[in-house]
This record gives sequence, structure tokens and C-alpha cells, in this order.
Amino acid sequence: MGKMGPAPNLPGAKLDGSILLPNQWSLRPVGKQVVLGDFPVNMAVHPSGKFVVILHSGYGQHELISVSLPDGRVTARVALNESFYGLAFATDAERLYCSGAFTSCR
Repeated sequence: MGKMGPAPNLPGAKLDGSILLPNQWSLRPVGKQVVLGDFPVNMAVHPSGKFVVILHSGYGQHELISVSLPDGRVTARVALNESFYGLAFATDAERLYCSGAFTSCR
């Protein structure tokens, strides 16, 4: 029997907190990381500064994700049939608008 080589170094999260990319480069994020979806495309900070809404338009379910600031707690998730990139709060801060989706939230 032949000698086996070292185990492959696969992309993903590592025990030291780094992220190994498919090209074998590493990212070492600073601060608290909040798990969202597979493709967050835009963010809008509420005028109060108390939360941020992230638009997710990836392979998985498109959705709006509300995260409280500064603690980074996910406080709400709203599924969308489809979305693209546009995301903005109304000037009165009572509504959130999202392009390519039929849903608005208060």
C-alpha cells in the first residue's frame, strides 16, 4: 500500500476563526460576524441608527434580514419571492422599499 498524503485543505471556516477561500487565500475578519444568507447584496441603516436591514438575493430564499445595532442580533426575517439590489427607507422612516420585490414592511 502506498503512503497517503496530507488531508486536503478545503475552503470554509477554520478553527482559528479565519475563512479559507477556494483559491486558498484566507480572510481573517475583525469584529463580530453575523450569519446571513449566501449572497447579501445591499444594506440600509434605519435613520434612528438602531438597526440595519440587509437584502439577500442569492441562491437561497430571497429575504430581508433586520439586525439590531450594535449587538448584531437578527431580529426579523421577511421572505421575498424575488429581489434585486435596490433597498431604501422612505424619508419618513416608516417604510422600507426593495426593488424587484412585491413586499414592503413597516
